[in-house]
Amino acid sequence: MFTSQSVVRHQQKIDEIAQKLQEQGYEVILEPEVSLLPFDLGSYRPDILAFGQQGGVIVEVKGEAQNFSVDRLHEIAKIVSSHAGWQFWLATAQDLTDSSRPQTPTDLPTWEDLNRQLLTVTDLLEQDLLEPSLLYLWSIVEAILRKRAIFLKLPLAKLGTRPLINHLYSQGEISLEEFDILQLVQPQRNRVAHGLTATLQQDTLRTLLMMAGTWLSHWRS
Repeated sequence: MFTSQSVVRHQQKIDEIAQKLQEQGYEVILEPEVSLLPFDLGSYRPDILAFGQQGGVIVEVKGEAQNFSVDRLHEIAKIVSSHAGWQFWLATAQDLTDSSRPQTPTDLPTWEDLNRQLLTVTDLLEQDLLEPSLLYLWSIVEAILRKRAIFLKLPLAKLGTRPLINHLYSQGEISLEEFDILQLVQPQRNRVAHGLTATLQQDTLRTLLMMAGTWLSHWRS
C-alpha cells in the first residue's frame, strides 16, 4: 500500500531520472500511452519513455525495492533489448541516479580484470589486511552480480546492492548459503566504508572470496 510519502518519493525519482535523460540529449515522455511505444509490449506502460538518436530507454520506477517480482519485467527487458539501441531500466525510489550505477555493460570490469582483482584480494588476506580486503572484495562481488544480471537480461543492474542481491536470490542465481554470507558481510562492509569499526573474520572473508571465484568461473563462460 502506498503512503503519501512513498508516492512523493516515487514521483521524485521519476522526475530525477527524466531530468538526467534530458541532460543527456534524450526526448523524454512521462507515463506514455501504449500507442507511443516503439514496439509491442502488450498493455505495459512504463514510467518514462526516452528517445535518443540511435534507440532509447524505457524506465520502470518502483516505490519499494523489496516488494515486487521481476518476472514480468524480465520478459519486458528481453523484448526491449532485442531491439537495437534500446535499453530497459528498473529503478527504485531508494536508488541514486549517478555515475556509481553502471550505464552500460562496458562500465563494469571484464571477467579477466575481475579475476586479477581476486588475486589481489588473496594477497591482502595473506597479509591479514582485513579492512582493505573487505572493501575491495565487496566491489568485486557487486561487479560480478551486476554482470550476471545483465547477461540474464534481468533489469537489476542499476538497483542498489541489497535489492540486487534479493532478486538474484529469488531468481535462484544465489544459493541460500551464499545469500546468508552476503547478508552477514554487507553491514560490516558498510561500517568500514563509513569509517566505523567492524567485526571482521578472516574465515568469513575467505568464504566470500571463494564464492566470488566460483561465480566468476561459472558465469564467465
